[in-house]
Amino acid sequence: MYNRRMRSDLKRIERQLEQILSLTERSDTDLNIPRESVSAWSPAEHLDHSLKVCSGILESVITAEPVKSRPITLVGRIVLFIGVIPRGRGRAPERYTPVRASGEEIRHSAGVVGELVRRAAGSPLGASRAPVVRHPVFGGLSVGQTLRFAEIHTAHHMKIVRDILRTPAGPAGAR
Repeated sequence: MYNRRMRSDLKRIERQLEQILSLTERSDTDLNIPRESVSAWSPAEHLDHSLKVCSGILESVITAEPVKSRPITLVGRIVLFIGVIPRGRGRAPERYTPVRASGEEIRHSAGVVGELVRRAAGSPLGASRAPVVRHPVFGGLSVGQTLRFAEIHTAHHMKIVRDILRTPAGPAGAR
């Protein structure tokens, strides 16, 4: 069975999904206008990316198929410990590249992730420390580390979305 930490991470992911759903009440125009001074991606792109990553992570956790990978790196350990991903110019793997989605498309993706969270919560998540996810910077992540990363990654993008939505559009918000 999964431990208390994993259960807590799944609950936080559920709360993040609620926040994402509340953002979809905004107009598609609001969701799809980037503020270059904050990010090259629009809020919808950040949400789409986060949901794609979360979906991939949860599918990996549910199957818990070990992957060949180097062990977790020092950078990975630090990020999981402090719970924050620094902002920068990280590059999304091709399958997680975002699109400018409508609120309806984001709601659908959030529903899929919500179902995966329920499946993960009901599955016998192993206590194995074998990597189930291969991260390009963090190395191989176990089930527990993977769930923690999903929560941290989504929080990282949600903070950027909030910053974008607080930034005025037009010349004042441009670089």
